[in-house]
Amino acid sequence: METLKISYTNDNTHVQNSYLLITRKIITEKVNDIIIERRLKDYQVTRNVNSYVREWIGHNRLYRLGLFKSHTKHVDLEENIPKWKEIIWFILGGI
Repeated sequence: METLKISYTNDNTHVQNSYLLITRKIITEKVNDIIIERRLKDYQVTRNVNSYVREWIGHNRLYRLGLFKSHTKHVDLEENIPKWKEIIWFILGGI
């Protein structure tokens, strides 16, 4: 059985099997937990909650569409992302 696993580095939070969480509410709660954990580890947090949530939802939408499944099954919530990536996740992940 697949489970959600989260690992952290200063520049990235990797959520393995992120597709398992499907509602915006639950993803937002998990992102809030991730931000707290990053701060406890004294890792940088350069994005806001909505930015992380949009990326996660964008990955989930691509996964459900069967696109790039090996990559969209998991999400890497990187820090200091370029503006073009922020725009892509804004479009794919909703407002």
